[in-house]
Amino acid sequence: MEIEHWVEWLCPGTLFPEESNQKIETRDLSKIKIPSDAYAFRFYDIKKLEVTDELGEKHMMRSRTNISPRHIIGKVYSMEDIEEMNSGGEYDILIRNLERYGAKCAVLTWKGNWQKLMKDDVVIDLDNTPYHIEIVEPVIYKEV
Repeated sequence: MEIEHWVEWLCPGTLFPEESNQKIETRDLSKIKIPSDAYAFRFYDIKKLEVTDELGEKHMMRSRTNISPRHIIGKVYSMEDIEEMNSGGEYDILIRNLERYGAKCAVLTWKGNWQKLMKDDVVIDLDNTPYHIEIVEPVIYKEV
């Protein structure tokens, strides 16, 4: 059995996030180069196992495992913070959505979109992080 390490990049899309995948050597954040269009990412491993079927033909079985929490690049705002910023009503829909989902916080990503902060999410604040995060030009990667 062989194990490969991958990262899934989440980028703003029209209705849903656009996803692309890249094979990586390590999950060390200081060695990850984040595409400039990604607002979040998650790590995962691919287990590869060669199996032989009943006809003697070999096939590669692949399964995704060891999936990390979502890492969001941005700044956390509490519901109170968002309500204070809502003087002109521009955040009414965001507030209603957060209330509907019972969320107490949201993340304004560095790409300008809002994400509901979920229980296991990890937030990377570029202004206050112990990591040296390298931002690179966007490249579309597809899982092989």
